[in-house]
Amino acid sequence: LSRIYVDADIYPEATKLLNADTRFWLVKPTASLSGISGLDALVSGNYIAIQPSDSHAKEETVFTALESAPSDLIAAKGLNVTLKSKDLGGISIGSKIVYKKIPIGEVFSYKLDEKSESVLIQASIQDEFSHIITTKSRFWNVSGIGTSIAFNGIDVRLESLSAVLGGSIAVDSPDAGETVTMHTQFKLYPDLKTAGRGIPIQITLP
Repeated sequence: LSRIYVDADIYPEATKLLNADTRFWLVKPTASLSGISGLDALVSGNYIAIQPSDSHAKEETVFTALESAPSDLIAAKGLNVTLKSKDLGGISIGSKIVYKKIPIGEVFSYKLDEKSESVLIQASIQDEFSHIITTKSRFWNVSGIGTSIAFNGIDVRLESLSAVLGGSIAVDSPDAGETVTMHTQFKLYPDLKTAGRGIPIQITLP
């Protein structure tokens, strides 16, 4: 009683799509603090999506459905960048990449580096926003709640509720940056302060 079995009739002209590397998953509308997905299923009802493979694997008729759309499909839709961080810091698959508070991409995978000293986060930037990312871009984590104590009191930094619970990464891109290629690696700073953004000034005191 732990699984559901579905029998499906595939049209004869589509049977060539079936081999051991073909993938299926259920598409249904889901809502979370990070956004809404599967809106088309609201109209048509839940449906099963198929991703055929170009490989020459053997024919297959029994498949195990995935829980969601494969991450490599998301990666194929835009500019892929790698963010290197000391730890995951509240980021998860599906966490948004935001520019001026507007989502322009999302995280689709993460892993430890070869020495297991850092975390490599893979993110995809939507094609329409890919021009924003340049060699001058800086990324920082805006997940959770940040606090600092100084002589003038306690400073509390609270991002949007979706960023606090679902994780989020902010990016900015000053002028004079050059276009980047696929899989360019950036450092992911833990917060805005350590990202070093701002205008440097010099103050002379008597």
